[in-house]
Amino acid sequence: MKDEEKVALPYQSGKEELYKKYSIASSILGIVSIVLASFFHISVLCGIIAIGFGASSVKNGKKVFSIIGIILGAIGIVLTAVITINLLSFVVGSSFSFITAVFEELKKITSLY
Repeated sequence: MKDEEKVALPYQSGKEELYKKYSIASSILGIVSIVLASFFHISVLCGIIAIGFGASSVKNGKKVFSIIGIILGAIGIVLTAVITINLLSFVVGSSFSFITAVFEELKKITSLY
């Protein structure tokens, strides 16, 4: 037998092995989703995939890793939403104060004439 061949345990089918890999991938993608929360494109994508892999493997694979992946994926998506909302409110607030300052200067300039 070659070293590269994997032998399935007698109590595990090939399908169970696949769902075990899905559950581990789900937890890893959930962690990546949290770590990269400031990069919202990557984080939301990893979170959605983590939730999908976890949901598909909850019935057939390791339930602990699947549930951890679902929870971490959801936390990553929520954290990304919070960071994005804070960033957008900062940008809108800064631009609003800048526009207000520009209009005040325009009032000063037009009142001179």
